Amino acid sequence: MNRRKRSKVVAAVLTGALMMVGVVHAQPKLDLALCLDSSGSVSNSEFQLQLDGTAAAVADPAVMPQDGSVRLTIIQFGRDVSVELPPTEVTAANVASLTSQIRNIVKGGGTTNMAGCINEAANQIASAVPASARQIIDLSTDGVPDNAAATTTASRNAQAAGIDVLNALGVGAGVEIAYLETIVFPQPAGGNDGFVVVTADFTAYAQEIARKIRIETQTNAGAVQAIPTLGKWAMLLLGTSLMLAGGIFMRRRISY
Repeated sequence: MNRRKRSKVVAAVLTGALMMVGVVHAQPKLDLALCLDSSGSVSNSEFQLQLDGTAAAVADPAVMPQDGSVRLTIIQFGRDVSVELPPTEVTAANVASLTSQIRNIVKGGGTTNMAGCINEAANQIASAVPASARQIIDLSTDGVPDNAAATTTASRNAQAAGIDVLNALGVGAGVEIAYLETIVFPQPAGGNDGFVVVTADFTAYAQEIARKIRIETQTNAGAVQAIPTLGKWAMLLLGTSLMLAGGIFMRRRISY
């Protein structure tokens, strides 16, 4: 192999290894899927308060990290379920666009299809690539599900599928707190994972969703080992590539 060809081979090996390291470290730490209630019991003005509060929480770097470590999904549920924001990494470069998109979601209506939203949230997270190290569904509602049995099943299925946490935020007097405490996980309800937060009305929603998301994005954030572990494999690949590159040059020298 002549010198030019050897140089090309070495460059290709090193470039591939460095690209692999970059891909591995791009893995988001957290998938957070927000289920927003747009059922008939939520008025247009109340839904806008919900949107504005959610957007404000996402825009606040003290609440929502803006370094790509969180991949956000937003789904609204009434009679129908609609994915308003597919899994998207939140960064300083796109956060203004994301919050504008959130504020301009068009309200649905009808019944309260919690089961459908939980199912869709789990599906969206499962389809996101690369897989995150931690996965949370965050459900907000002002009422009760149109099918409690189906909602309970959806919660159990989401947990069985690998979702780590389901938290809930209940708004107003129509919420059945005891029921929400049965569908959050892990069980038993409470602590920083699998909890229910209650607020009096949608005017107070902004404060509570911000507090809730802050807990979700910061709890165990430094304890997840999946990214460092993958990083070790990537560095091993890089080291192996360097050894192979060195071997090429050693064979070149020996041949002289």
